[in-house]
Amino acid sequence: MTTHAEALRKLADFIDANPHLNIGTGYDKTSVHADGDSLNIFIRSMDKSADEIRAEVNEVSQSLGGIWREGGNESTRYLSQTNVLDFFETTIFSDREVVNS
Repeated sequence: MTTHAEALRKLADFIDANPHLNIGTGYDKTSVHADGDSLNIFIRSMDKSADEIRAEVNEVSQSLGGIWREGGNESTRYLSQTNVLDFFETTIFSDREVVNS
């Protein structure tokens, strides 16, 4: 079973191995937040077209692999999956208005 520390190392390795995903800090970048066994990835819409957001959501989810479930509400679209990197319950969030425009 993967420990929390091992999962964080795998996450760091994933980020290092995928610089094209533009994961970083700031509102204009994709951001990753790990808290316990929850991993939240926010695909930001500032200065990006709907096509760019769709492509980025697809690229991140495909890079992590597995089967993603779609959900959302009036303002947010998300994809979710458990056991990402053998540990995390992961959700990828994006702005529904941008994705559905």
